[in-house]
Amino acid sequence: MKQNIVILFILNLIIAGCNKDKSIKLDEKLTDCPQNSECTYQYFEQADFGDSSVQNGSKTVFSYKRINSTLCNAKTLLYFKTDMGKNEFVITGSQIAGNTNYNIICACCSTLLLKPIDGEIKGKKISANNWLINARVILGGSDHKPIDTLIFNQHFVLSKNEYYSY
Repeated sequence: MKQNIVILFILNLIIAGCNKDKSIKLDEKLTDCPQNSECTYQYFEQADFGDSSVQNGSKTVFSYKRINSTLCNAKTLLYFKTDMGKNEFVITGSQIAGNTNYNIICACCSTLLLKPIDGEIKGKKISANNWLINARVILGGSDHKPIDTLIFNQHFVLSKNEYYSY
């Protein structure tokens, strides 16, 4: 009888372990916009992105934009997307290239052509118009060697504006 009770106890522990909360864990400590910069964090519903703009589509598109005031107002733009209707998502390193668009616009500097090559972007919807996003996007050149990394933990707010281009 004791053996059956022990077996039942162990089975209950195993079942309880399988039912753990499988939602993604996010760092809730927000990062600051880099010094001498202005950042915006927004998202668009029923959208997608092309080479240079957010446009109509069937996805949720997130837009990170940074303007560096000490470098002739250089714009850093990162778009990433996920399926509509989700309350959380993870974009893994192997999915980064197909789900992101990165661009730097700088009139006074020689710009390297960088693209997202690795990293991870995680997001969770925290209210009707707000997502918490944790991102670490590794940028590389055409040889796929890492050159820079974008890191931010921020709240993205639903944009009421029309779609826009760079």
